[in-house]
Amino acid sequence: MEENESSEWYGFIEIMRVIGALGVVVIHVYFSVIGNFPDIRPLAKQAFNTVFMLMNYAVPLFIMISGALFLNSGKTYTYKTIWKNIRRILFCLVLFGLLYSLMQQVFETRSLNGAMLLTGFVDIFTGNLWDHMWYLYMIVGLYLLVPVMKPFFERAGNREAAVALLLLFAFNSFLPWVQETFQLKSGFFLPVKGPYLFYFLAGGLCFRLRGTYGGKMRAWACAAAGLGAAMLVARSFAAEQFTAGDYSAMPICLYTVGVYLLLQEGLLNRTPTGRTVKLAETTWGVYLIHPVFIHLLFKALRWNPFDFAPLFSVPLVVLAVFLLSAGTVSLARKIPMIKEYIL
Repeated sequence: MEENESSEWYGFIEIMRVIGALGVVVIHVYFSVIGNFPDIRPLAKQAFNTVFMLMNYAVPLFIMISGALFLNSGKTYTYKTIWKNIRRILFCLVLFGLLYSLMQQVFETRSLNGAMLLTGFVDIFTGNLWDHMWYLYMIVGLYLLVPVMKPFFERAGNREAAVALLLLFAFNSFLPWVQETFQLKSGFFLPVKGPYLFYFLAGGLCFRLRGTYGGKMRAWACAAAGLGAAMLVARSFAAEQFTAGDYSAMPICLYTVGVYLLLQEGLLNRTPTGRTVKLAETTWGVYLIHPVFIHLLFKALRWNPFDFAPLFSVPLVVLAVFLLSAGTVSLARKIPMIKEYIL
């Protein structure tokens, strides 16, 4: 879900990409089960909801990886050079957005006609697509900020970068949590909304500091991940759910940064296998196409996981969707034009 724009290759990043992609598939499979089968047994629903909650690190993890690679790359980015990255996303947005809009219309009407094509282009412009496509609109915005953020990050010391990061966290995550929890209202705000710049900058700073603090880094990472996970599980038992728009929530911010640091420090000197590297090359495509298999399974085939021991069958579905997606992408990437411009 990001391109390695650095002249160097980092094996631990490849492993993290595979872990993140698998987490995304888990989120969407489990969320589909919860959404399509509301009458499931309370214990099963609780288990699925908890797994769903604890996988919410996956998408922000990819944003942190993008920040790590872009902000620490030896390249100089201008709007001319960043266009290559934006162009790829726009191609994907048109191609897959149109496909998914048409599929959704066919699911709903059980018919296909020329007018649906026009509706598809309207859906692309308005963002009325399958839920996971929001990421493409967001990443275009982040890429537009790279030529501005990169010079700041290069000139800023660790302290200045950390202060910027803390400000983004305080006003976009911590303060809203305080206001919600204690029913307080504050008039203060930071004129930079949304969590995505926070994750992008956090990835850049964490990568810059890799391997420098040893045990202290791992201790802070464990504390952040543990506190975030505890808060997520608590919300799970309170029958609450997060959606894509909740990545600014304080538990997810703490949890994601903690998970990223634990993976980075734990995998820092690990060399991935050739199979892992090949899987990592498919992760962008896996993100794009995995909902096709999920929708076909639950909407077209109307498969009910509760007819087949769901605590075992649903994880198998996750694995099958991930491998089918990765295999499809791997085959598609053999076509040079698709590998260059799309996947």
